[in-house]
Amino acid sequence: YKSVDKKARPVPAILPEDAKIKRRFPEDPLATLPSLSPIPLDFVPTPRLTQKRLESLGILDNTFLTPEERKLAVTVLMLNSDAIAFTPEERGTIRSDYISPAIIPLIEHEPWARKSFPIPP
Repeated sequence: YKSVDKKARPVPAILPEDAKIKRRFPEDPLATLPSLSPIPLDFVPTPRLTQKRLESLGILDNTFLTPEERKLAVTVLMLNSDAIAFTPEERGTIRSDYISPAIIPLIEHEPWARKSFPIPP
């Protein structure tokens, strides 16, 4: 816990132009979506969306949706299963041609406390 006198306070500054995040659409992302059939498909496990993972989402137990709506939700998940991550290893990143990497600029400052580094004997 820090006392109030050691609190880090933000410094007002202007964000450099090269540090601003640029958002672009090199292609229409909706154009690559798979088409959705008016008749929902039966569930077929995919490498990412297994029966156990589908059950963990709670869609099949949802009583708010009709059985046909539940089936449609499962169909949408099956068609887009690569966009779902159940473990940290399955996570991806946003393509850099859509959003530029974040750059966090640092402002020269005097640290309020300097850490001493141990010197080996």
